Amino acid sequence: MVEGVTGISAAFSVVTALYDSRATGEGQELDLSIIEPLLTILEPQLITQDQLGHTLKRTGNQAEMNAPRGMYETIDAEWVAVSASTVSTASRPRRLVGVGGMVEEEWFSVANGRRAHAADIDAALKPWIVVHQAALRLVARCAELPMLQFWTGGDSAFGSVADRGCSIDVRVAVDLCCGEGGDVGAGR
Repeated sequence: MVEGVTGISAAFSVVTALYDSRATGEGQELDLSIIEPLLTILEPQLITQDQLGHTLKRTGNQAEMNAPRGMYETIDAEWVAVSASTVSTASRPRRLVGVGGMVEEEWFSVANGRRAHAADIDAALKPWIVVHQAALRLVARCAELPMLQFWTGGDSAFGSVADRGCSIDVRVAVDLCCGEGGDVGAGR
């Protein structure tokens, strides 16, 4: 997702720079990191973390068209994402988890087949992931399994965002509060 969002942001930046160049006759310098465009999608999480000190909870997810794909909580309460959209990437977990029997099934060779058996694939992956720490992403990288750790707005991975000056601290006269169920809203 981050690559797509960054690509769209880069395209908009280039078009805006060309438009401005045509109007002013001057060139533009574009400085675009891969993380900053994603921050526009993460705004609610980042604002909630910054202003309320409350980290929104993850609930996990599955893709509608493929498997394995989802987020899994590790033993150290971190989250990792697994995303495999081809037969090649989908079969890689067998090296780590021992799900080789599934890979030989006829349904495994097509995306719709894997999706129809997503619960079976998930049942094989989840127990292995849940007993390991988030550091397993290093092991997964060695096995060429597409797995990444997820971070929240309060994690140190976002520290460089403020250093780059792409976010600013703005104080507003609105009483933000958490309602029932952790919903964030403005007080009246």
